[in-house]
Amino acid sequence: MDSKLTGWTDPVARLRHALEKDEFELYCQPIVSLAGGERYPMGEVLVRMREEEKALLPPGDFLPVFEHYRMMPELDRWVVRHTIKRLAGGSRIPRFTVNLAGETLADADFPRFVAAQLTSNQVAPDRLLFEIDESDVLQRPELAAKFAAAYRALSRSTAASHAGS
Repeated sequence: MDSKLTGWTDPVARLRHALEKDEFELYCQPIVSLAGGERYPMGEVLVRMREEEKALLPPGDFLPVFEHYRMMPELDRWVVRHTIKRLAGGSRIPRFTVNLAGETLADADFPRFVAAQLTSNQVAPDRLLFEIDESDVLQRPELAAKFAAAYRALSRSTAASHAGS
């Protein structure tokens, strides 16, 4: 993947710059409850990248570049950090789901990163859910199980510290 495909002279530098300068926008796709109760019990977080003149690139234009350069864990951290900040700041939608890249499953520090973000922003762990593509689960079942167990354990300890506060 080179500049001919991306339009960027140095794709890695462009992605790092976008992460450092918060050149992404989060959007929410509300998920409607069919069972009654809360009208929108959760929403799926979607990400767009700002490009020149504030144009927003759809995920299909930049996610393959992140994947190619194995930078998805960095983007996932950005999305999680900003989603948790949004939850901490108040949201009509009580919980969000974030799509997690298969590559991020292999990041042993990612569950601790999430727990630290939840704790520092005083957000309950049950307000953040993760979606893992079934092809990633089928290709890496041990990593998916390990991530789920680590996040569950950290969520319990984070929830316990919230209850004690």
